[in-house]
Amino acid sequence: MSLVTNSDITYIIEKQTGLTGTELDNNFRLLYYSSSIENSGTTLRLYRDINAEVRNSIVGMPDPSTSDPSDVYALPADVTNFDDISLLIPSSSGGITITGNTNNNILTATGNSNSINGESKFVFDGTRLSLTGSFALDSAVGDKNIFLGTGAGLNSTTTSSISIGDSAAPSTSGIKNVAVGVGTLANASTVSQTLAIGNSTLSSLSTGNFNTAVGAEAGSNVSSGASNVFLGYAAGP
Repeated sequence: MSLVTNSDITYIIEKQTGLTGTELDNNFRLLYYSSSIENSGTTLRLYRDINAEVRNSIVGMPDPSTSDPSDVYALPADVTNFDDISLLIPSSSGGITITGNTNNNILTATGNSNSINGESKFVFDGTRLSLTGSFALDSAVGDKNIFLGTGAGLNSTTTSSISIGDSAAPSTSGIKNVAVGVGTLANASTVSQTLAIGNSTLSSLSTGNFNTAVGAEAGSNVSSGASNVFLGYAAGP
């Protein structure tokens, strides 16, 4: 007698032949087709395609995969049309307490179990992030760098430097540089203690230390040199 069970799926790749009718039915009845939440939210119930009608009519149904007329389906009594999964529902005593639970306050950890703090001086309204206090930023532990903007300081191995703006000083290996503006110090490699402020300022500089350039495109044609000062739009050669 063939048995319809809910314990095993039969795979063609393992059997190396086609599946019988019993095996196909078993496979389909192992698939979950719907679910519900039961017992006041403490149980997730997953339903199979085995209902009372199937259970009552399946006994004595001939198995078309065999030639033996006595070989029929029989559904074991322990086969159910669902499986239950217990859900972990925190009790009221195990909930999380939020101190400073005010709209837009950013939540931070407190170091204590089951408690979170809403920071009244660190707020995000969906458009703007506001901080009342100080902001500490370092590109890596001990580097003392500040990088702000897409590609700013992206491949730099510098220390104690500031890069602000899209692609500002992306590949500098020197130290103590300040680059503010889009494309500022864009090609700087071995450059140290240089100040560049403005769009594309010192954008061609590759090597050289102690340079100062303030103004859009100031010193933009200088590729090397040291201790230069460029002030104003496109200042320099």
